[in-house]
This record gives sequence, structure tokens and C-alpha cells, in this order.
Amino acid sequence: MSDDVVVELLDLPVVVEVTADTPLTVLLDDPVAVELIAIGVPGPPGPSGGYTHTQGAAATTWTIPHNLGYRPAVQAFTAGGISVWGTLAHLDDNTCTLSFAVAITGTARCA
Repeated sequence: MSDDVVVELLDLPVVVEVTADTPLTVLLDDPVAVELIAIGVPGPPGPSGGYTHTQGAAATTWTIPHNLGYRPAVQAFTAGGISVWGTLAHLDDNTCTLSFAVAITGTARCA
């Protein structure tokens, strides 16, 4: 059995996670910019708990006052429960914003 990972570039960007000591070969048929990012060892888990923000009014930018005292990872979901990506900005250790291309409602989980 091979350890090769094949990624078909149907939609860019593509993220491939490679574990330590795994060789990586990138073969491209067309000229495509490739950015390799090295990520260090994960740190210890943050404080338990977290915060769930509910955005009831549709907006392109959600301001999230989580009051956790650190800059959490944030995962957003539409009101229908579909995971969505936004642009995350930490204003300080207790507040962040998520920005989207269109106005949506939903929830954001900060942990």
C-alpha cells in the first residue's frame, strides 16, 4: 500500500495536511502557484468552556463579544446548520469579528 496522497485541483485553494517526516512531492500539469506552509507542534488545549454567538439579524460582519480572555478559534454555521467560512479578525482578547461576502444569520462557536 502506498502512502501517496493524490489531490485533484478542481477548486482552488487546496489545503493538504502532511505529518512530520512524510515526503512531499508536488506534480503540476499547469503553471500553478504553490505555497508550502510549515506549522509547528500544536500547543496545549485552551481553557474549557467556550462561547456560542447567535447572529439573529443577517449581516456581512458579525461582532462577537466572547469575553474568553484569549483569541479563540471560531467556527461559523448558517441558521440551517451548514458550516461556512468567513474572515476572522481578533479585535482584542475578548472580541472578534467574522466577515462574509453576503449577509447571513447563524451561530459562531468560539473555543
